[in-house]
Amino acid sequence: ASELPVGAGLGSSAAFCAAAAAALLASLGLVSTPVQRAERAIVNAWAYCGECVVHGKPSGLDNTISV
Repeated sequence: ASELPVGAGLGSSAAFCAAAAAALLASLGLVSTPVQRAERAIVNAWAYCGECVVHGKPSGLDNTISV
C-alpha cells in the first residue's frame, strides 16, 4: 500500500507507468535490466502512452522525470 495521496499531483501515476513500461519491455526482451541510458527513450514513450490513458492529455514531464 502506498502512502501517496491519490490525485495530489505528485507524479505517482507517471512513476507507475514508467515502472510498468520498463517491466513489460524487459519481459519481452526489448530492453535490458537494468534499463540502459540508450533504452530510456522507448520506456519513456511507453510510459507516456500509459499517462495518456490515465490523464487524457498529460504534459509528458512527469513520465520523463520518472524514467
